[in-house]
Amino acid sequence: MQNGVSFGLPYRRPRIAKPEDLPHLGEISALGFKESDVFRYARPKGDEFFQDAVASFTNWFRSQMLDKRALILVTEDWQPNEPDDYDPSFPLTGTAKEGEGKRVVVGVSAWYLPQESRRVGKFVSPAADVPDEVPSEDRDLCKERLDIFRKVKDEAECKYFKDIGPKNYEIDPRKSIRPTIICNKIVVHPAFQRLGHATAMLRWIQQLCNCDCLKQGVISPRAVEPLFRKVGYETIGEMQVPDDGDVRGFTQHVMWCHWIPAKVPV
Repeated sequence: MQNGVSFGLPYRRPRIAKPEDLPHLGEISALGFKESDVFRYARPKGDEFFQDAVASFTNWFRSQMLDKRALILVTEDWQPNEPDDYDPSFPLTGTAKEGEGKRVVVGVSAWYLPQESRRVGKFVSPAADVPDEVPSEDRDLCKERLDIFRKVKDEAECKYFKDIGPKNYEIDPRKSIRPTIICNKIVVHPAFQRLGHATAMLRWIQQLCNCDCLKQGVISPRAVEPLFRKVGYETIGEMQVPDDGDVRGFTQHVMWCHWIPAKVPV
C-alpha cells in the first residue's frame, strides 16, 4: 500500500518519484521519446544536442515535483552489475535476474490531477529537497514548433478534459470526461520496454481513480495507443498538429477511460 493505493507486482511496483530520481527521468525521457512524432517535430537537433534534450526534460519533471496538482510515478528494474555506474544511455540488451545487480529507475509517467481531487498537494516534493534547474541552451529545440504543439495540445485538453477554455465545443454528453486526471507523459527506457512497466503505471493510476471516482484522459502518441487500449481506454477525438514549412505535422488521438467503483473506499 502506497499513498492509499495497493499494487501487486513485485519489484516493478510503481512508486512516487523522489527528487534524487530527477537525473534518470530526464535521460529516460530523452531516450524513450527520440522516435516520437513530437520529438521529431519540436526537437529537430535532438541527436546533435542530446544533452540539451535531457536537461529540458529534467527541468520539466523538476517543475512537476513542485506542482501541487502533479503526480509522478516511476518503476524500477534490475540492472546488471556492469557497468558500475548506472547510465540510462548505456546500450543494455536486457535485464538482470531479480535480486541480481541493482535496482534502477527505468520508467516514468506524469499525471495532472483535477482541481477538485482530494489528492491535490499529497504528492508534491518539499522545495528544499528539489535540486536547482539544470543549465540548458535548448540547442535541440525549434521553439516556434514547440509553441505550436503546446497551443494545439492546450486547446485539445480544454475541449475534452477541462472546465475552462472555449465553450463553443459540442461534446456528446455521454463522452463528458470531467473530472479527469490527465496523463502528460509516459515513457520507459528502450532497453526495458515490453516488460510491463508502462502497464504497471497505468494500472496504479486506475486503482487511484477507482478509489476517487476520477476518469483518465490522454492525448496519446501513436506508438503507445495499443497500450492505452489494452487497459481500457477508448478514442473520443483527435488532435491535429499542423505542418510547418517542410516539416510534416501529425495527428494524435484523444482517449479516455472511465473509473470503476472501488469495493473498499480508501
